[in-house]
Amino acid sequence: MRYAARSFGLIVAIIFAFAGCHELGHRNGPPIFGGGGGSEVSGEVISHNSQQNIIEISQRRGGTLAFVYDRGTNIQYRGRADQNIGPGDEVIVTLRDQRDSAGRPFASGIMVRQYPQGYRGGPVGGEVFGEVISHNSQQNIIEISQRRGGTFAFVYDRGTNIQYRGRTGGSIGPGDEVIATLRDQRDSAGRPFASGIMVRQR
Repeated sequence: MRYAARSFGLIVAIIFAFAGCHELGHRNGPPIFGGGGGSEVSGEVISHNSQQNIIEISQRRGGTLAFVYDRGTNIQYRGRADQNIGPGDEVIVTLRDQRDSAGRPFASGIMVRQYPQGYRGGPVGGEVFGEVISHNSQQNIIEISQRRGGTFAFVYDRGTNIQYRGRTGGSIGPGDEVIATLRDQRDSAGRPFASGIMVRQR
């Protein structure tokens, strides 16, 4: 009887240990793509209803997503001074684990990359956004497919500030999304140097 009780207690302990590991992994694991609460999504704004605080985007990885924001949402703008979000703007959105009555998730943070009319990216001293095509780590050259069309190559050096979002990493590879801030300097082939690179990894 005593042996049975000990065996039962051991089984219960193992079950709770596995349950705890699953919960810890869920909290600390990489963000989930697709719009779930607590995840990150990125894409191009399709519409913005400023009366109801609803934004709909075409996601970079396919499909559309509508989300809402409120006074607690931290909104940051990059690219120009005005603080309006409109069709064509690129956004990276952090969603919190809360939804409105229609099931739309709330955004805890929105980073807006705005584009003046006719912008195609690539000027020295400007910013470019797109998906990595290739990365030559020997020569520090990255080529991207720009969201607005065309390809673009730039270089980096020890002075480039590289930040990673999505998972802990120290590498940039094909398929990763990057926002690169370019400084007023070019290499011998005419490629601009990046002063900063933000990497949104798969």
